[in-house]
Amino acid sequence: MSKLITKEEADNRLLKKHNGNIKLLRYVNMSDYATFECQICNYKWEATAKSVITNGNGCPECRKVILSEKHSFSYDYIKEYIESFDGYKLLSDKYVNNKIKLEIKCSKGHVFPMSFDCFRRGHRCPTCQQIKHHLSQRVPDKIFKLLKENELEFIEFPDGYINRQSIIIFKCKLGHTSTKTIRDFIKRPTCTECTKIKVSESQRGSKGNGWKGGTTYLSSNIKPMMIEWKQESMKNCNYKCVITGKHFNDIHHLYSFHLILEEAIKELSFNLKLRVGDYTNEELIVLTNKVKELHNKYPLGICLCKKIHDLFHKFYGFRNNTPEQFTEFTQRYYNFEFDHLLEEKYKYKNILLKKTG
Repeated sequence: MSKLITKEEADNRLLKKHNGNIKLLRYVNMSDYATFECQICNYKWEATAKSVITNGNGCPECRKVILSEKHSFSYDYIKEYIESFDGYKLLSDKYVNNKIKLEIKCSKGHVFPMSFDCFRRGHRCPTCQQIKHHLSQRVPDKIFKLLKENELEFIEFPDGYINRQSIIIFKCKLGHTSTKTIRDFIKRPTCTECTKIKVSESQRGSKGNGWKGGTTYLSSNIKPMMIEWKQESMKNCNYKCVITGKHFNDIHHLYSFHLILEEAIKELSFNLKLRVGDYTNEELIVLTNKVKELHNKYPLGICLCKKIHDLFHKFYGFRNNTPEQFTEFTQRYYNFEFDHLLEEKYKYKNILLKKTG
């Protein structure tokens, strides 16, 4: 078994390895992720302690600057180079480095973003390449056949038809407009909005998967219907945990869902009933639509990984949660107030792994 390295010893090793240019902010052990701060550019990042302290990996931001200076070219040089190829024209009026994308136009008039590094390695207009290698007239024939069979009206290919990754916009007989890739459309030639409505209605009241003879809690039946709210919340968080920047497991309500539900019941002048079976199917439909409407009054949800989500509710409970609570929690987390709890969790997890291993 390897010797456990303390925070003080880790600091000393880091000092020798990086001459004081990097500071260790949060540390658990050498195998786990730690938080570092560059003393040159003040950038903070997470990496395994071993990769920085033992292997010598440095600040990622400083590395970008070094690489940029190493491969720097003048604007006049890259403009002359790009336009030396027949029909290509540089539209960008400034050049930062060979990794930052430039706006370039080809001889066919297609404008596209591409870094100078990619262009220099032989990459050219992606639209021209796709048209050259992937154009097939059989797929559009199949698309128009599917549109007719499913009573859908074709609107347009917004970027033109190139391949199965191209976008198609169409409309159903109820007037809903949908946007899909051609590949997804061929797999499921149906209106996106109509599908959502059908699924939502199939899960209401006694038809729901969670129905147990009227004993299911009301919130458990309505909460899964907030599909659009979930999608917008995930998109707003870039599909990552807002604290760790990694994979997320849950979408946290900054403003408690049960408060929104109670507000909806009050506005509709319904009597507060906790069980689904106490409401008619018609009342559930009205109530679900009202909850969806009220969601727009409050902040979107935030994506959290399980350990962060559990940690929040351990200190702030599961009811009456507010955005102010999460702001306070975030400040406490970045002030390392919860580190000892996370360390205990890691130790307990390691003990279990040893016993089961």
